[in-house]
Amino acid sequence: MAIVGIVGHEAKKFTKGTEARAKAIIKEIIARPEVTGVGTLFDCVYYWNRMGRKGQRCRVLIVGKKNSCLVEFEDGFKTITSRYAIRKVVKT
Repeated sequence: MAIVGIVGHEAKKFTKGTEARAKAIIKEIIARPEVTGVGTLFDCVYYWNRMGRKGQRCRVLIVGKKNSCLVEFEDGFKTITSRYAIRKVVKT
């Protein structure tokens, strides 16, 4: 199983040609039949006792500055929190 991560969005790093090539590569990867669950993995647990969410599964949508991140819970609720508040799920 391979995991593909797309990092960054700043347009300054692309020319028109390299942007088109990057988009083509991403579309080709996502279109593969073995690729499932694109962006649907709730692979973290909210660790802090805030908002009644301790122990709930979540996923990181965006990592920001000063160790902050936007997380989404399985019920669709989104919040900005510290990255210290989440832990990766340990698979046994």
